[in-house]
Order: sequence, then C-alpha cells, then structure tokens
Amino acid sequence: MREYYFLFELEGSQYNLSSSEGLHLAATGRLPSYVYVHDQIYLTELEQGLVLGADSFYLRIPESSLRTIEKWVISRLHSADQSSNQGAEPPKKFKLKEIFVDVRYSGKLPGNPMPYDYSHPEVNPTPLHISNPDLTSFQFSPSELIFWTEDLDALVRQGLVQRFKSNSDQERSIDAERQEYPPHLEALVIAWRKYWKNADRSDRSTCPKKDDVEAWLIGQGLSQKTASAGATIIKPQWANDKGW
Repeated sequence: MREYYFLFELEGSQYNLSSSEGLHLAATGRLPSYVYVHDQIYLTELEQGLVLGADSFYLRIPESSLRTIEKWVISRLHSADQSSNQGAEPPKKFKLKEIFVDVRYSGKLPGNPMPYDYSHPEVNPTPLHISNPDLTSFQFSPSELIFWTEDLDALVRQGLVQRFKSNSDQERSIDAERQEYPPHLEALVIAWRKYWKNADRSDRSTCPKKDDVEAWLIGQGLSQKTASAGATIIKPQWANDKGW
C-alpha cells in the first residue's frame, strides 16, 4: 500500500478524490499536507534564535499557504482551454515563510531542545520561520504537496471521502452478483470468454464459428432461437466490422 500520494496523483489513487477536492480539504484544515525537504534549510523560532534543520524530512504546510495554492489551481483550471495551445510552462513556485513541524518530521533539530511537544500533530501549533541557508525564501511547487494515506483513511472513516473498491473487493462483489444472474446471462458471459476473449483481431482463424458458439449455448440449456441470438450478441464489434 502507498504511504502517501502527491497532489496530482490523487485522481489515480484508491480514493474517490480529485486533486482540486484534496486541495480544498487541505486548505480548510481537514487534510494535512506536506512537502518533503531534501536540501538543508534554516528553521527559526521566534525569540529563540536560529535552528538548523536536517536535510531529509517532511514539513507541514500552513492552511494560509494552501488557500493561496488552491486559488491558483482553480484559476489554472478555468483558463485551461485558453492556454491549451501555449507551450509548457515551468512549474509555479510558491514562497513559504512559515511552516509547522509535527509527528511526521523525521529529522533532528540540533542545538537546544525545542520547547514544544511535536509528538502529536499540531497540538497548539507554533509556526517556525523557514528559509534557505542563504536566507532567501524557501519555495515549492503544488506538485510537491504530499497527502498521507493514513490521513486520507481518516477522512474515509469520517464519511468525507469515499474509497474505490480494491480488486479483491470488486471480485467478491461480482461473485455475489453472479448468484443473481439469470442463467442465460451467465452462459453468454462464459461463452464470450471461451470463444472471443483471446481471439486475434488480425487472424480470422482464431475467431469462432457461429455454429460452434450456438451449439455450446444450446448445451447450456438455451433454446435454438436464444442461442442463435446470443451468439450474435457476444460477437465483438470489431469482428462485425471486418465481416467475420
């Protein structure tokens, strides 16, 4: 199972959630969002002096920054048609001045112990100022936003997000539905799999003869008339187009 998804991976994930919907949940404080920092940065506490951050860790993005990103993403979606003929643009970068450290911060904060308990996500959170070592603003793009699976699962439990069924869940559901299939419908499904599923579109010899399909269906209890109609129904459109 994936531990997390990037913002623009949400639509292809196991959750029924678009990237814009995920971003809105994050901007309204219901879904924590992070960026992974892989370069050294400076974290500064107010009135506590300079604290040097580690070089590989996760930082949580404040809701105020997420609302700014949400506004930009929505404006991009609205102007997508107008910009469709333009060349690829470089990724938009957003400056970040404040950040939160919570339970997913996996690096060490050297120097004096920080006076806050970070063992629980944002309990009375205190923001830290963030900058690059040259004191320029830390920047990131929306595509770097990360949403953790356990946070998405929490929204599923709250009923705010739906999860797509897994393949095994879908198979069990299909098997249960098959118990309710009319016998003729089940026979047609099996006949398609038996005769047409592996047929080669470029080789007519791999395609079944209608008489063979009819005979098999009659053997499954279908009448001559129903079997003849069924053999026609399950024939793929591409085979009809070729006159096979």
